[in-house]
Amino acid sequence: MNIEKPSREAQVYLQQLLRDLEAIRREAANAVNAVLAQEQFRKWKKQAIASLEEKIGVASTQQLAQAWLHTAYPGGDLYEELADDIEMCIRHVKKLLKTLESQGISKSTPPS
Repeated sequence: MNIEKPSREAQVYLQQLLRDLEAIRREAANAVNAVLAQEQFRKWKKQAIASLEEKIGVASTQQLAQAWLHTAYPGGDLYEELADDIEMCIRHVKKLLKTLESQGISKSTPPS
C-alpha cells in the first residue's frame, strides 16, 4: 500500500472545505427556501468530491460520494435533514483531515 505523506495542498483544501461547511451551516439555518438551500448544498458536495479526487485519490472520494450523495433520508423535516446532512459532511472532512495529518492517505485504499 502506498501511503503518502500529508500533502500541504490536501490539508489546506480540506481546511477550506471545513470553512465552507461552517458557512453553509450558518446560512442554512437562516434559509428562506430549504429546497433551494438543499439543492445548492448538493451541488457543493458534488464539486467538493470531484476536486478532492486528485488530492486524496479515487478510493477515498468514492467513500465520500457514497456517504454524501447516495444516502437518502425518507420524509421528515427538510431543515432538520439539511442540518443533519451538513453535520455528517463536517464529521467526514474532519476525520479525513485528522487521518491525513496523522498517517497520510493512500490514494488507492480508502481510510478506515
